[in-house]
Amino acid sequence: MGQHGCLDLAAACRAIDDAARMDSVQQVSFVGGDPFLVPDLMRQALQHARGHGLQGTATTSAFWARSPARARAILEPLVQAGLGELVVSYDDAHAEFVPLRNVENAVAAAREFSLRLYVAVTLDAGARIDAAYLRRLLHIAEGDPRETVYEVLVNATGRAADNAAADAATARRADSRVYRGACHSALQNIQVTHTGQILPCCGVLPHDARMVIGDVSRGDRVDEAVAAAYQDPLWSWIALEGPVQVLVQATAGSAQPLAATDFDGICSACSRLFGSPELLAAARAAAQRKRADLGVHTSVLAALGLWRPPQPAAASPPAATAAAATAAAPPSPAAAQAAGTATV
Repeated sequence: MGQHGCLDLAAACRAIDDAARMDSVQQVSFVGGDPFLVPDLMRQALQHARGHGLQGTATTSAFWARSPARARAILEPLVQAGLGELVVSYDDAHAEFVPLRNVENAVAAAREFSLRLYVAVTLDAGARIDAAYLRRLLHIAEGDPRETVYEVLVNATGRAADNAAADAATARRADSRVYRGACHSALQNIQVTHTGQILPCCGVLPHDARMVIGDVSRGDRVDEAVAAAYQDPLWSWIALEGPVQVLVQATAGSAQPLAATDFDGICSACSRLFGSPELLAAARAAAQRKRADLGVHTSVLAALGLWRPPQPAAASPPAATAAAATAAAPPSPAAAQAAGTATV
């Protein structure tokens, strides 16, 4: 709650212009914190993204939806500006600060404006709020093509790492639902942080400088930074096999080999990887040795249309192209490798 700061409108628009040069990008996402703390900035940036034929989506706690009327009043100008999708985060951690009725109001308003709706639930041991509970409460049918409630497990990064007792950390790692596979965010969900740093994934909190691939505040272009990241074998390895496997393979045979069960998810693995200069150096050396295998893997995926490094594209697409891009189906939260999202 003590964090603050926001990407200004000019920087956000420059990042969107850069993203529009990448022909695989379909969507511009506004995240936080909570972007609804700056609704006018988001509205103007949404309009700018729509000019490129990019659909807008926003992730929120729904703190602003204190009444049905207020929820409609907040959403309407954003929808008019180009917002097509709303992601509401709600779970035990959010419930401490945001009443459940706010979520109900936000969902009702999203339905009124025909927005694609996601409700994201982060689970920890002993969680009271889960996807089944919210589906019942919000009257969302499982498998509904327009409304989705999905669960992810807590990863021990940021406050989750600071607050985890030893027994809780052990329980997290032992959970059978822990995901330790390929990272579908790496090289697909490109983030520009509130300070202008460019990350080739949705990021790990707190942000680690070793993950940064550029900075719009110093004039770096998002598309060029992403193109360079595609040439980095470590990021390809993370995208294809995930950071858990990177660490397991990079430390095999060392004095302190790591096991997959040492991690409660891929974000905590990335936090460990980029937070340790020694582990990062070992991973980069292993990635160089693995470069030929990664090249074969990406070549096969590219032939199938599932590996799409940035290609030059017009910064301001013509009207027909913009309409087609707007109509394209946006990627899900676990987006496939064929689609991209730029996050500001």
